[in-house]
Amino acid sequence: MNGEVPNIKKWVVFYPVYINSKKTVAEGRRISLAKACENPTCVEIADCCNHLKVPNAIEVCSCVICDAIVEMWRRMRPYLV
Repeated sequence: MNGEVPNIKKWVVFYPVYINSKKTVAEGRRISLAKACENPTCVEIADCCNHLKVPNAIEVCSCVICDAIVEMWRRMRPYLV
């Protein structure tokens, strides 16, 4: 990144529901149950990205009212090249 301000709108969007073992494929899970984890949060995913030195940003969508739904569909944007 070299000190420049990243344009996060071009980053990959990653929702916690993609790796949630409690969800079905129809509900949005995108990986196998063997590799999924139980109820991941954006903060946990950001911690993992930080540990792996993957640039990331958390976006909050204000269009959803229910807190549980907001956490499930909060955007995580890791920078993947």
